Amino acid sequence: MNLTATYPFTAELTVESYLHGVRIDSFLVRHFRNYTPQRMQRMVRAGQVRIEGVVAETTSRVYKGQSVQIRLVEPPDHLRLPEARVLEILFEDQWLIVVNKPADLVVHPCGNYPAGSLANALQAHFDSQTQFPGLVRPGIVHRLDRLTSGVMVCPKDHLAHRKLGIHWEQGRVSKNYLALVHGELAVDRGEIDSPIGQWP
Repeated sequence: MNLTATYPFTAELTVESYLHGVRIDSFLVRHFRNYTPQRMQRMVRAGQVRIEGVVAETTSRVYKGQSVQIRLVEPPDHLRLPEARVLEILFEDQWLIVVNKPADLVVHPCGNYPAGSLANALQAHFDSQTQFPGLVRPGIVHRLDRLTSGVMVCPKDHLAHRKLGIHWEQGRVSKNYLALVHGELAVDRGEIDSPIGQWP
């Protein structure tokens, strides 16, 4: 994906094999995940999207290997609130970021925690790397409970998100947990088989 450094800015994309045959707005929101299909459809209707140099229609579909050009004339409308926070970054490249999530931090906004999440902090981090806020949306393919600290692997683009998701779905990722307990265990190993509910 090649981006120009002006706003509005243009991007040129190549259709991947797994997106062969999808509608143009569905293709675009995979690449720009902070945009809703409705916002993309509006830009298509405004003539801001071309497929192989031809102005796209809202019903147009894309096929493997085709070139798609888009001029993003509107800001993202599905943007998480960026909230700056010091992150312990273990690894980062153009595809993903690996961070050590501290305890007492939710992974993404939810009912009791509408903000102040890891996803909000990652959005701020990604926004600091580009002059276009919201261009990159942090992907969440796995979770840790609020009170659990540990490593989180978060993709930056749709291909990394898809491939990591497949790894988790196929059970190709293993996780080890270390628990601090109070008291003394009677045995070195065993199985805990009890109902688990929300606490507190």
